[in-house]
Amino acid sequence: MAYELIPVAAAGISAGFDAVNNIKPPKFEGDVTERQMAASKEMADYEARLNRYSTSGPQGSVTWTEKTTPNQEYEYYKKMWKEGRLIGPDGRNLLSPSASQADFETAMQLRGVNATDSQGWSQKTTLSPEQQKIYDAQSATALGRNQIAQSMLPQARSALGKGINYNALPSAGGSLQSRDLATGLDFSGAPDLSTGDEARNRAEQSIYNRSTSRLDPQFQEQESELRTRLYNQGLREGDAAFDAEVGKFQMAKSDAYQTALDAAIQGGGAEASRTYGMDLSSRQQSVAETTNQANFMNQAAAQGLSQDQAISAYQNQLRQSALSEQQGARSQAINEMNSLQSGQQVSMPEQPQFSPSGVGSAPDYQAAAQAQYQSQLNSYNAGQAKQDNLIQGIAAAAPLLFSYGGDQKQQDPYSYGGSAGASYGSASGSLYG
Repeated sequence: MAYELIPVAAAGISAGFDAVNNIKPPKFEGDVTERQMAASKEMADYEARLNRYSTSGPQGSVTWTEKTTPNQEYEYYKKMWKEGRLIGPDGRNLLSPSASQADFETAMQLRGVNATDSQGWSQKTTLSPEQQKIYDAQSATALGRNQIAQSMLPQARSALGKGINYNALPSAGGSLQSRDLATGLDFSGAPDLSTGDEARNRAEQSIYNRSTSRLDPQFQEQESELRTRLYNQGLREGDAAFDAEVGKFQMAKSDAYQTALDAAIQGGGAEASRTYGMDLSSRQQSVAETTNQANFMNQAAAQGLSQDQAISAYQNQLRQSALSEQQGARSQAINEMNSLQSGQQVSMPEQPQFSPSGVGSAPDYQAAAQAQYQSQLNSYNAGQAKQDNLIQGIAAAAPLLFSYGGDQKQQDPYSYGGSAGASYGSASGSLYG
């Protein structure tokens, strides 16, 4: 009878759901937090004790002393323990009044409770006899200097009561007088520059006249001789031979006069360039003289201004020097007092150095509790996955189970379909039972 096996399987599955109730999330606001705070407090106290070291050497010693008072909370828990009302170190069961003192101390450590409360530490430095004498001598010297400085107070008060007499100081440097500078230069007196045309024309005419004065009689004589020779040969004007010879003569004469003209033009250009260069040099010399004169005037003005500045600066220096003397007289007593008071300072001898302890880390109870909870949750999730697979298998085999069990209602409920259903129910129950 397969339908009778359903309650059996359901009972096994129900047992699996009950397992969820056994998974409890950590209570961070309770035990875990208290343990974490206690561990941190204990680590901080331990580190403080490590760094409260005592030292000793040739110059003396340094010692630490802790001031403590009885812890009322500790006494309260101790009373609860003796009355059997104190939770033990396991955090669940009461600590028996007959338990050992060590068990009680363990329970207190978990709570971060000490038998005494620290009221702070005191440091004491003890000098060696020799260093103590040196320290006393330095203190006596410092006291003597301060007493001398105190005796100088009337003198300092009198000096400060006198103001600075500015009327007795040398006068300050006067204002500087401006000087005229040569700004606009007048070059009207410089020679003008000629274009050279007049010199060129004169030179050309002179050179050409000199050449023609030689060429004219020469060609007149040559022309006369040529005509005589041609006449003696029986030639007359109009004859081809006569005109040809005369034409050659005229051509040579024209070339000679042209050469003379070219030489005159070239000589005129050279004369014009020479004349312009002379005029330019003369003008430049005049401009340079005017410019140099202006520069001299400006340099003289600048030198005079520089001398005035030097005189003014010297006067200011004299005034400042006199002012410094009066200020020094007023502050001399104060400076002497300060020198006495800020002389060699009394200092304690240096003690041997010690490297302080590093910062330790307290156990992380919160992380441990979280890891434990996550492990239980992972175990439950794995069981849940198995349960899902089993339920799916039962659902898939149910039609088969009912078909075999329906025709044999009178048979043993644990045979055929009945036995198969019981097997599935038993398996599902054993998974979570």
